[in-house]
Amino acid sequence: MIKSTRFQILVLLLMTTLSYQQGKRPATKAPPTKAPLPEEEEEEIVEGQPVDSDGITVPEEVESEFHTCRRFLDDGSVVENKYDQCTSFCCGGKILLKQESVKCCGSEELGTPYNEDTLSCCEWWMGQGKAYRSAFLRDHKYGCCGSHLITHSSQGCCYGDGPPEPFTKRREKCCGSNSVKLQSFFGDAACCGTTATFDRRRQSCPCNDGQVLNVRASKSECCKSDFGVQAPYIKGTQFCCEGSVGTVGKEFCCGSEIGTRASDVCCEGGIVVTVRPPDKTKTKCCGTTPFNPKKEMCCEGVVKAHVRLNTACCGETPYNPVRQICCEGSVWSRATDGTACCAQFAYFPEKQSFCHKGDVYFSAAVNGNAGCGDEFYFTDEGDFLCCNDRLVTAPGKDSCCDQEAYNSATEICCDGNIFDKGEGDVCCSNVPYFPRNTTICCDLGPSGHFHRPACCGGIGYDAAAGGVCCVGNIYEGFIWPSCCVDQGYDASTDTCCGATVHPNPRGSYLTACCGEIDPKPYDLISQLCCEGIAVPIPTGMNRKYAACCGDTGVYDPRTQLCCSGVPRNKADIYNTKCCGRETYDSSTHLCCDGESGKKPLIVKSNRFGDKTACCGNVAFDTEQQYCCAGVLTKAKAGVTGCCAGKAYDRTKTICCNDRLLKIGRNVPWESAKCCGGLCMYDGPQYCCENRIYMGNARSKRTCDKY
Repeated sequence: MIKSTRFQILVLLLMTTLSYQQGKRPATKAPPTKAPLPEEEEEEIVEGQPVDSDGITVPEEVESEFHTCRRFLDDGSVVENKYDQCTSFCCGGKILLKQESVKCCGSEELGTPYNEDTLSCCEWWMGQGKAYRSAFLRDHKYGCCGSHLITHSSQGCCYGDGPPEPFTKRREKCCGSNSVKLQSFFGDAACCGTTATFDRRRQSCPCNDGQVLNVRASKSECCKSDFGVQAPYIKGTQFCCEGSVGTVGKEFCCGSEIGTRASDVCCEGGIVVTVRPPDKTKTKCCGTTPFNPKKEMCCEGVVKAHVRLNTACCGETPYNPVRQICCEGSVWSRATDGTACCAQFAYFPEKQSFCHKGDVYFSAAVNGNAGCGDEFYFTDEGDFLCCNDRLVTAPGKDSCCDQEAYNSATEICCDGNIFDKGEGDVCCSNVPYFPRNTTICCDLGPSGHFHRPACCGGIGYDAAAGGVCCVGNIYEGFIWPSCCVDQGYDASTDTCCGATVHPNPRGSYLTACCGEIDPKPYDLISQLCCEGIAVPIPTGMNRKYAACCGDTGVYDPRTQLCCSGVPRNKADIYNTKCCGRETYDSSTHLCCDGESGKKPLIVKSNRFGDKTACCGNVAFDTEQQYCCAGVLTKAKAGVTGCCAGKAYDRTKTICCNDRLLKIGRNVPWESAKCCGGLCMYDGPQYCCENRIYMGNARSKRTCDKY
């Protein structure tokens, strides 16, 4: 068997060598292989290819513009190799020489090479592919499931977001594109996400993420956080804490963390702190310090001993708020020191004393019960008011305006000035006014009366009286008030083009701007803007169909042609064509207009019979003359081409990229073809990516040396 195989390989190599010498691509057949099992992947091995230690084809030296074959390794890295896509192909990260019947099953990155004569491909659009013996797939007992081979009688295929997977019927279930083992009788099984199944009679999957609970659905829920974390839990015995699950009676929720009762405590900010050494009495937190609330208390982040009835803090000092008073961090006795605070001291306001600027005064000593600046007065007499530390006489007045007193029922204070409410009941820029539908408060004061009040530059104006505000300036007396940058204008008589106001065309009220350098208005009803120039629409022409013809004419494309900027009527809707600025009947004439700068020529299409043609602006007889780049020469036998303005004999030379190349005597001129800028012998050679190849190798021979 070994000798026979070696003999076959030797014959194969000999046939390949002969094929190269004859200029034909070799038709290579793979050596016979042992029939694989349905589950086996069959990879075609190309004999005679150089391979590395891993069995990967070693690519030949190639140029930088060639393709790249990428191989993804298990560690996530990528190996890249250049290869010649005209002689080789990339499949599954491997580079293989092109051979008849050898194809890629799948993508360049994830596929598998195979011989399509004996194997068939099972592939998925994401790139995965494997080949199996064609006999299996011809038998209807087997089929493809993505890149897998399945037996229809006992297997099915799971389709989902990922590559398909086969599953065993009655033992597995499709969950998305995954096959998952059943946890119960087939009829009661359900998917839990895409990675697990559960028995609906005695299990549940509240989060649908593959986590199964051994309780019914009525006794479970999904615990979710605001950040997408989730976990299933059993109601009654467990609790939810921002996506985490705790045990009722043993643990507690602190913000988004779970703490253990008797060993942890929840501190401010949702921080769980472990009590060390363990102390079951410390159940609260002061900052990050656990403490016993029955014997201790927290005062401004400091743990203090809890003494008798001390239930509040005065700074860092515990005190009894029933018997004591806290004044700016100092503790005083309500019985002996005072019942109210004056700065950091306590005093008795009920003993005809009062607090003024942090000091305590006796009413009898200063002849008053309140202070104002350096003076004192009695508040209940109603004769004085304290206005910004200034004592003013205020009979019948109840409010202060800066340092003056006023009666808020009849007067109004606007920025330190007192006005009678008869002038207004609301302040606007230091003065009073009455807000109405016809008045308005602007930055420089109230304005009105207007039909439609508006502000411009701090001043009021009537927007309903033809007025407009342009960059803080008021313009009035217009029918259609508009702004042209900072200038007001009447759009019924003028148009703003390029930041300049222009008068409308006579009688026009619907305008637009025409031109880019110096735009001017034109009438949208009777004119068209053609290349920056306003051109009138001919009388009787439908505005809907009017189109520009150069920069001076307008035409109707339905019945006219635009010939070099001149409107021309169509004599025949199908055959009338343009020839320069004139028209002609294309069914009977030719237009010789091939050379710029010269007047085109209209000639009869049968002037020289069926040999009539144009060369630039001249008609000629193709049987007597030859046209090359607008120049007529006398016709000669074999002259059949034009190369860069020069006539040449196509039977002896070929034009490739505007270069004349010689055709060798061994190459039939019909088989001489261009490949990029070179000439090749089509048949023995072929062109790929503008490179010449013979068989499966690069060829440097051109048709002049063949």
